[in-house]
Amino acid sequence: AALEAPPPGGENQPQAGAVGLLCLPAASGPAPLAQMPLLAGENAATSVEDYRIRSFALSALAGLSGCPQVVVPLGRVCPITRAPLAVSFIARRGRDAQLLRAVAAAGIR
Repeated sequence: AALEAPPPGGENQPQAGAVGLLCLPAASGPAPLAQMPLLAGENAATSVEDYRIRSFALSALAGLSGCPQVVVPLGRVCPITRAPLAVSFIARRGRDAQLLRAVAAAGIR
């Protein structure tokens, strides 16, 4: 079924200059361990293949929909493992410049 836009003047109307962003994790979880099996065996949730499938589901959203996406590294999660943390911002199709301005205005570098 097609989605219908709210009526003009409706309460769901964005404010002038507003940019609707979708914020997602950049990866589906911590990177797989070196000793993790490549293919799913008895426990499909602990394979590199499972990690790849889950991460692809997150990263393919923008590419398949034609929407602009920016992945922003935020730092390290754990001081011991130095695991990186990043988030992904997705905007509506054709809103590339607004997406970049919104991320820059938020001070995320």
